[in-house]
Amino acid sequence: TRPIIASLDGESAAVVAEAGAGIACPPEDPAALAAAVLRLHATSAENLAQMGSAGRVYYQHHFDPLVLARQLAARLQVLADGLAAQPR
Repeated sequence: TRPIIASLDGESAAVVAEAGAGIACPPEDPAALAAAVLRLHATSAENLAQMGSAGRVYYQHHFDPLVLARQLAARLQVLADGLAAQPR
């Protein structure tokens, strides 16, 4: 897997940073995008591989469809349990 260069801001940029998956730069900023490309180009192959792997692991823990389905099922079960406990 490979690292990413993300031209975005806000929560999405925070996810890229938190994951250690690559570099985020502000949207609509060609100079920042060019700097990000040059920065990754200057990064060692070992560090690039680490970023790519970190992105894959982050995805698997946070965005994998099976993980999301399990989280949703757990939340729905909490709601169902709460409704069942209410007097009728």
